[in-house]
Amino acid sequence: MNRYQKRRMVDRGIINLSQVTLTKLTDITPESFLAVTDKKKQAKIKILNERNAVNRFMLEFAELEKESVFDEDSGECMVSIKYDEQNENEIIIRLLSFGPVVEVLSPYDFRRKIKERVDRQLALMKE
Repeated sequence: MNRYQKRRMVDRGIINLSQVTLTKLTDITPESFLAVTDKKKQAKIKILNERNAVNRFMLEFAELEKESVFDEDSGECMVSIKYDEQNENEIIIRLLSFGPVVEVLSPYDFRRKIKERVDRQLALMKE
């Protein structure tokens, strides 16, 4: 089990327990916190049917609401996923783990964030 699989469902959100560094008792209730942070975003993704990528993708993102269409002629699967905005960085990391068999088609801002992260990784490799 990798660190991204070590997460627990909390009503309508995900907490990555391995990233928790401090806890503190407050007057904020989970309901009021989730009501403020519950902003759904949608991304459209193309998955090539190589290296069992479609099945791996569906398992990796099983907790997310999604719609998919598989084109048997091209061997591509088009998937639309809905995710909480607060989990966007984790979604990006999980998508990048698929390498070249996954392409984010939209939204543009999400694609830009992925490109920036890949560019940073390339720069670190060149150092």
